[in-house]
Amino acid sequence: MAISRVTYVNMNTYKVRFFESNFPPEYHVNVVDCARLHIAALLTPSIKSQRLFAYEAVWTQTGIFSILRKLKPDFEWPDPVENELRDRSHVPESKDAEKAIINFFGVPGWTTIEESLKELFADLF
Repeated sequence: MAISRVTYVNMNTYKVRFFESNFPPEYHVNVVDCARLHIAALLTPSIKSQRLFAYEAVWTQTGIFSILRKLKPDFEWPDPVENELRDRSHVPESKDAEKAIINFFGVPGWTTIEESLKELFADLF
């Protein structure tokens, strides 16, 4: 049985609404970057007993949907959330952690949230 376009859009609208109501703003780190940081921290002698914070940026739903609109402009994404809350927590900078993955793996730095979303949705879009 084929799913009609209307059902498809309704199902996706439900999923998007679920996302909006259940995922507050957070800090973003790509899972591969996180794994790289663990390896670099374990195998780099100068990194000893340090607390490293791994994140590329703080994301918001508006920012996520803005990126998704660029990746798939023909999809009916919801309007930006009015008066969206922002994560106001203070987290130490992640420069030491970023330097660790740059030096150990030779990568240019953190993977951006846009690159992460593009990779995540590559098979779907």
